[in-house]
Amino acid sequence: MKRNNIGFTTIGIPSLFLIFTVLCLIILSLLTLGTSRSDLDTADLSLARTSSYYKACYRATSMYEDLQLLLSEHGQHNTEMFLANFAAKFDEDASAVYDPESQILEYQCRISDTLSLQVRIQILFPEGGIPYTQIQNWNTLSTGIWIPDTHQNVYKGE
Repeated sequence: MKRNNIGFTTIGIPSLFLIFTVLCLIILSLLTLGTSRSDLDTADLSLARTSSYYKACYRATSMYEDLQLLLSEHGQHNTEMFLANFAAKFDEDASAVYDPESQILEYQCRISDTLSLQVRIQILFPEGGIPYTQIQNWNTLSTGIWIPDTHQNVYKGE
Protein backbone atom coordinates (compact mmCIF):
# COMPACT_ATOMS: atom_id res chain seq x y z
CA MET A 1 0.00 0.00 0.00
CA LYS A 2 1.34 3.33 -1.04
CA ARG A 3 0.98 6.34 1.10
CA ASN A 4 0.50 9.62 -0.62
CA ASN A 5 2.95 12.35 0.69
CA ILE A 6 1.75 14.98 -1.70
CA GLY A 7 -0.29 16.67 1.06
CA PHE A 8 2.78 17.52 3.17
CA THR A 9 4.74 18.80 0.21
CA THR A 10 1.98 21.05 -1.04
CA ILE A 11 0.95 22.38 2.37
CA GLY A 12 3.92 21.97 4.76
CA ILE A 13 6.85 23.54 2.89
CA PRO A 14 5.00 26.72 1.85
CA SER A 15 3.69 27.07 5.41
CA LEU A 16 7.20 26.77 6.86
CA PHE A 17 8.47 29.28 4.30
CA LEU A 18 5.66 31.69 5.21
CA ILE A 19 6.37 31.34 8.95
CA PHE A 20 10.10 31.94 8.36
CA THR A 21 9.37 35.00 6.22
CA VAL A 22 7.00 36.51 8.81
CA LEU A 23 9.55 35.85 11.55
CA CYS A 24 12.28 37.59 9.53
CA LEU A 25 10.01 40.58 8.88
CA ILE A 26 9.16 40.88 12.59
CA ILE A 27 12.84 40.78 13.58
CA LEU A 28 13.78 43.37 10.95
CA SER A 29 10.94 45.66 12.03
CA LEU A 30 12.03 45.44 15.68
CA LEU A 31 15.62 46.25 14.72
CA THR A 32 14.41 49.20 12.66
CA LEU A 33 12.29 50.43 15.56
CA GLY A 34 15.27 50.29 17.93
CA THR A 35 17.49 52.16 15.49
CA SER A 36 14.88 54.84 14.83
CA ARG A 37 14.34 55.41 18.58
CA SER A 38 18.07 55.73 19.08
CA ASP A 39 18.27 58.24 16.22
CA LEU A 40 15.36 60.20 17.70
CA ASP A 41 17.05 60.39 21.11
CA THR A 42 20.28 61.56 19.48
CA ALA A 43 18.44 64.20 17.46
CA ASP A 44 16.61 65.45 20.59
CA LEU A 45 19.90 65.74 22.48
CA SER A 46 21.51 67.57 19.57
CA LEU A 47 18.53 69.92 19.34
CA ALA A 48 18.68 70.72 23.06
CA ARG A 49 22.42 71.42 22.99
CA THR A 50 22.21 73.51 19.85
CA SER A 51 19.30 75.59 21.13
CA SER A 52 21.04 76.20 24.48
CA TYR A 53 24.19 77.29 22.61
CA TYR A 54 22.24 79.75 20.48
CA LYS A 55 20.39 81.08 23.53
CA ALA A 56 23.76 81.79 25.13
CA CYS A 57 24.92 83.44 21.90
CA TYR A 58 21.80 85.60 21.95
CA ARG A 59 22.51 86.71 25.54
CA ALA A 60 26.16 87.42 24.67
CA THR A 61 25.13 89.37 21.57
CA SER A 62 22.61 91.45 23.51
CA MET A 63 25.31 92.29 26.06
CA TYR A 64 27.59 93.27 23.17
CA GLU A 65 24.85 95.49 21.72
CA ASP A 66 24.37 97.14 25.13
CA LEU A 67 28.09 97.78 25.22
CA GLN A 68 27.98 99.35 21.75
CA LEU A 69 25.04 101.52 22.81
CA LEU A 70 26.90 102.74 25.90
CA LEU A 71 29.95 103.50 23.80
CA SER A 72 27.93 105.50 21.29
CA GLU A 73 26.18 107.48 24.06
CA HIS A 74 28.98 108.21 26.50
CA GLY A 75 32.30 106.92 25.28
CA GLN A 76 33.13 109.55 22.71
CA HIS A 77 32.65 112.49 25.09
CA ASN A 78 33.78 111.31 28.48
CA THR A 79 35.65 108.09 29.21
CA GLU A 80 35.02 108.33 32.96
CA MET A 81 31.28 108.73 32.40
CA PHE A 82 31.33 105.72 30.11
CA LEU A 83 33.17 103.62 32.70
CA ALA A 84 30.70 104.62 35.42
CA ASN A 85 27.68 103.77 33.25
CA PHE A 86 29.38 100.62 32.10
CA ALA A 87 30.02 99.44 35.65
CA ALA A 88 26.41 100.20 36.63
CA LYS A 89 25.05 98.35 33.60
CA PHE A 90 27.19 95.24 33.76
CA ASP A 91 27.53 94.76 37.53
CA GLU A 92 24.20 92.95 37.38
CA ASP A 93 25.92 90.09 35.58
CA ALA A 94 28.44 88.53 37.96
CA SER A 95 30.44 86.99 35.15
CA ALA A 96 31.26 90.34 33.45
CA VAL A 97 34.71 91.65 34.35
CA TYR A 98 36.25 94.83 32.97
CA ASP A 99 39.95 95.63 33.28
CA PRO A 100 40.39 99.41 32.84
CA GLU A 101 44.15 99.17 32.32
CA SER A 102 44.02 96.88 29.32
CA GLN A 103 40.46 98.02 28.46
CA ILE A 104 39.31 94.43 28.07
CA LEU A 105 35.86 93.19 28.96
CA GLU A 106 35.33 89.48 29.63
CA TYR A 107 32.00 87.86 30.29
CA GLN A 108 30.53 84.39 30.21
CA CYS A 109 27.07 83.19 29.31
CA ARG A 110 26.08 79.79 30.63
CA ILE A 111 25.20 77.15 28.03
CA SER A 112 24.78 74.15 30.32
CA ASP A 113 26.07 72.85 33.64
CA THR A 114 29.47 72.11 32.13
CA LEU A 115 29.74 74.62 29.25
CA SER A 116 29.85 78.40 29.01
CA LEU A 117 30.29 80.85 26.20
CA GLN A 118 33.28 83.08 26.93
CA VAL A 119 33.49 86.47 25.24
CA ARG A 120 36.51 88.76 25.42
CA ILE A 121 36.22 92.26 23.95
CA GLN A 122 38.81 95.00 23.80
CA ILE A 123 37.45 98.54 23.91
CA LEU A 124 39.54 101.03 21.99
CA PHE A 125 39.39 104.77 22.65
CA PRO A 126 41.13 106.59 19.79
CA GLU A 127 42.11 110.24 20.25
CA GLY A 128 39.20 112.46 19.21
CA GLY A 129 37.39 109.59 17.49
CA ILE A 130 34.45 107.37 18.20
CA PRO A 131 35.36 104.44 20.45
CA TYR A 132 34.96 101.00 19.01
CA THR A 133 35.32 97.41 20.08
CA GLN A 134 37.33 94.50 18.86
CA ILE A 135 36.19 90.96 19.67
CA GLN A 136 39.21 88.95 20.70
CA ASN A 137 37.59 85.73 21.84
CA TRP A 138 34.18 84.09 21.36
CA ASN A 139 34.56 80.45 22.40
CA THR A 140 32.88 77.73 24.35
CA LEU A 141 34.59 76.99 27.63
CA SER A 142 34.33 73.83 29.69
CA THR A 143 33.39 74.77 33.24
CA GLY A 144 32.84 71.29 34.62
CA ILE A 145 35.39 68.96 36.11
CA TRP A 146 35.92 65.71 34.28
CA ILE A 147 36.39 62.78 36.59
CA PRO A 148 37.40 59.68 34.66
CA ASP A 149 35.88 56.37 35.64
CA THR A 150 38.91 54.28 36.58
CA HIS A 151 36.96 51.72 38.59
CA GLN A 152 37.44 48.15 37.40
CA ASN A 153 35.29 45.30 38.57
CA VAL A 154 37.58 42.46 39.56
CA TYR A 155 36.33 39.06 40.51
CA LYS A 156 37.49 38.32 44.05
CA GLY A 157 35.88 34.96 44.47
CA GLU A 158 33.04 33.89 46.69
